[in-house]
Amino acid sequence: MEEKRIRVARLDTALFPVSDRERELLVAAGVTDIVEIAGYEPDEVAAADPDVIMVISGKVPAATINRLTHCKMISRLGIGYDKIDVKAATEKGIIVCNTVGYCVHEVAEHAMALLLACARRIPQASAAMRDGSWPDFISKVRMRRISGKTLGLVGFGAIGRCICREAGGFGMRVITFDKYIPDQVVKDMGAEKVSLEELLARSDFICMTCPLNDETREMIGREQFAQMKSSAIFINTARGGLVDEKALAEAVRSGKIEYAGIDVYEHINIWGEVGNPPDGYYHGVEKMLLTPHIAYISDESDQELYETAIEQIRLVLTEGWSRMYVNPEVKEKLKAQP
Repeated sequence: MEEKRIRVARLDTALFPVSDRERELLVAAGVTDIVEIAGYEPDEVAAADPDVIMVISGKVPAATINRLTHCKMISRLGIGYDKIDVKAATEKGIIVCNTVGYCVHEVAEHAMALLLACARRIPQASAAMRDGSWPDFISKVRMRRISGKTLGLVGFGAIGRCICREAGGFGMRVITFDKYIPDQVVKDMGAEKVSLEELLARSDFICMTCPLNDETREMIGREQFAQMKSSAIFINTARGGLVDEKALAEAVRSGKIEYAGIDVYEHINIWGEVGNPPDGYYHGVEKMLLTPHIAYISDESDQELYETAIEQIRLVLTEGWSRMYVNPEVKEKLKAQP
C-alpha cells in the first residue's frame, strides 16, 4: 500500500533555512515531503500543492490561499498573524495556527531592557566611554530612577502580564488598558485597569504589548503623544503598525516625549533592507534606541518555537484540529464538509 503523501511548504527559507532539528520534528509528525520556498510568492506556494504551509516572516494573502487545493493548515511560526489573510483561509476551510506562549519571556525581558537602557542612557554612556567624551557626558546627562514610577501597558495579554511581574520587581506601579481582559485578572496581578486616555496621562513609561489588527492599527499617533508627559519614555516590542511612526519621530524630536525604545517597524523591512531606508522615519532621531526586531530571540525560544508549531501540525494531521487555532469559525465549516 502506497504511503500517504503529507507535504509541507516551508516559506522564508532564504532568511530562515530549515534546520536539521526542524526537519526531524516534521518527519516525526508524519510529514513525507518538505518543499523549501525562498520567499512566499503565490505561484510558487500554489505549485507546491501543500497540505500545510509554515511561514515565519512572509505573507500568506488571499491570492495564495484561494489557489490551494489540499491545504489543511497554515502554521505561523510566531505569535502575530496579521500577514495571513485569516478570513480567506476560513472560507477555504483552512485552520490557521500560531504558537501561543512562544517567546513571552524574551519579549518581556527585551521590553524591560529597552526601558532600562533608555532611562539610564546606556547607549550614550557606552559611546562616551569608547570615544573618551565621558567627562562631558557625565556633566550633562539627566537620569531618573524607575522605582516608584508608573508603567502603562497597552495590552495585558501573556507578554503584558510577564512585563507586569518584572516591573513589579523594580518597584514600579503598573496600569493597563485592555478592553478584553477581565478586571479581576488585572487586579490579581497587582495592576490597575484604566482608560487609554488615563494611561497616557499618568504613565512615566508606556509599553505597547497588544496585537496588530484593524482596531489597533496606528492607535498611537499625534493626538496620543500630545497626551503623554513630556518626560515619558515610549517602548514598542509588539508591532510597528500600532504606532504612527512619523508622529513618534516628531514627538521625540520636538521634546513632546523624552525618549523611545523600538524593536518593531512598519516602514522598514528588517528582513529585506539594509542601511538607512528612505522611509525609515526614525533615522537620525537622537533620543531613540533602536534594535532590529530581536526581542523574540533566544536559544530557548528557538527550540520552543519549532517544537510547539510542529506539535500543532501533528495534531491537525492526526486528529483534524489544533489547540492553537486563531480562526475558530473554521470548525463548523470543516464539520459541514463531506
